[in-house]
Amino acid sequence: MKTTIEIADGILEQAQGLARREETTLRSLVEQSLRLVLKEKQSKPSEWKWKPLVVEEDGLTAEFRDGGWDRIRACALDG
Repeated sequence: MKTTIEIADGILEQAQGLARREETTLRSLVEQSLRLVLKEKQSKPSEWKWKPLVVEEDGLTAEFRDGGWDRIRACALDG
């Protein structure tokens, strides 16, 4: 499939230079780069995994009641 994309001049010049040095085409280099990025994005787990904090009728559970925000934040980010 043919498409048109805009690439910053500096990046295009670097890519063209790399393609010449590796004796390949710019198209091949762009396709290879896109494959690498897509593979990385698909296999990379989400950075944020929030641990659910349970709230009882009377407020926070005993685990968090006396810990303050630092304790809650540490547990939420640790999960």
